[in-house]
Amino acid sequence: MYLRFRGGKGVATGLGVFLRLMPLATLGAALVWLAVVAASRYVSLGSVLGAASAPLWAAALAYPRLILAAAGAVALIVIVRHKANLLRLASGTERRLGQRVSA
Repeated sequence: MYLRFRGGKGVATGLGVFLRLMPLATLGAALVWLAVVAASRYVSLGSVLGAASAPLWAAALAYPRLILAAAGAVALIVIVRHKANLLRLASGTERRLGQRVSA
């Protein structure tokens, strides 16, 4: 409500879901997010790749199929919600972490 219901793309909610369902896999996904953001300074790219890696971590750590399916669904939602960011990344117009909006 403080952002007038704009902004967020489900990453924080997805993180909360992932932490509850599969804490170890979430740690792996968070490390992917951190590495991508540190290397590229693109938070959106880190969010997409971290979310996409969560089901892979879940599978590698042998979480139950139901949790793996839930992780895949949440990851898909996060990725779809980042469509505009991905298009800006492809066109080279996505802002980097710490970059100010040009006037």
